[in-house]
Amino acid sequence: MKADIHMGEKTMASRRQSSLLLVLMLILTHWYSQSLAETASYSSAQAQAGTQDYATYCAACHGSELQGIQLAPPLVGSRFDHSWRDKSLDGLSFHVRRMPVAAPGSLSDEIYTNILAHILKYNGLEGGEPLPVQPNALNSLTIPG
Repeated sequence: MKADIHMGEKTMASRRQSSLLLVLMLILTHWYSQSLAETASYSSAQAQAGTQDYATYCAACHGSELQGIQLAPPLVGSRFDHSWRDKSLDGLSFHVRRMPVAAPGSLSDEIYTNILAHILKYNGLEGGEPLPVQPNALNSLTIPG
């Protein structure tokens, strides 16, 4: 009987160790995948073109200062920070590409990319390497917190 209790304790200890090891592996995997994500940046040419593209296609609803007007949400400040910081750029890109409301997805990939660059610059992100124009390339880029 004593041997059975001892074996049960060993089995429980082994299960706890296995569970702890699994949790540790999950945490490390998540941390490692996050560290592989590159920080989003944009070229100055993209941001400059994006300023004009934003004025043409976005400002009527979102405001000239990205502050949002009526139902159109702000694209700057605490709303932007809460919605997009530390997240993949493809999420923001998805929503930008749903615009303009009257003709979703009607702009070229280059124009959408330039508008993204303008939004990132307006929110204080540093320029650098150009944003990729292909939407599927944005999932590896993170908007820094």
